[in-house]
Amino acid sequence: GFYSLPNLHYMGMVQMPSGITPQRGVFTPNGQYYLEAPANKNEVVVISTSNFQITQTISLPSINPQGLADIGITPGESYAYVVMHGSVSSGGMIVLINLQTLSVAYEVPLTTAPAFILPVSVSTATYLVDNVLLPPITGLHC
Repeated sequence: GFYSLPNLHYMGMVQMPSGITPQRGVFTPNGQYYLEAPANKNEVVVISTSNFQITQTISLPSINPQGLADIGITPGESYAYVVMHGSVSSGGMIVLINLQTLSVAYEVPLTTAPAFILPVSVSTATYLVDNVLLPPITGLHC
């Protein structure tokens, strides 16, 4: 169910499709939608916050085992990022969803199985690369 903050006023309930295990989600910056990342499917469920009905399902690339590890909004608020855990042997994936079209915009295959990512600004990323990740690296594993 959905409740308003801070008074916890009940706003509505969503009937999820059979077989979906809700895990975590995020509201779009304009508050129009809630994006649910199920623990057991390679898809994002889009829920309207005006009527708490599912408006669409965004299919993500096939990856095994199925399920999403994390979802969030990028710093510029133009995309939602979805972390697909995958497996250590086959790797995972980061998928960017365009928040204007509610469709997959980019897919970034990974050679590892991430549990989460932390989006940072370009200046922060430049600092990390220049001052933390350049050789010699001792004890840091990414």
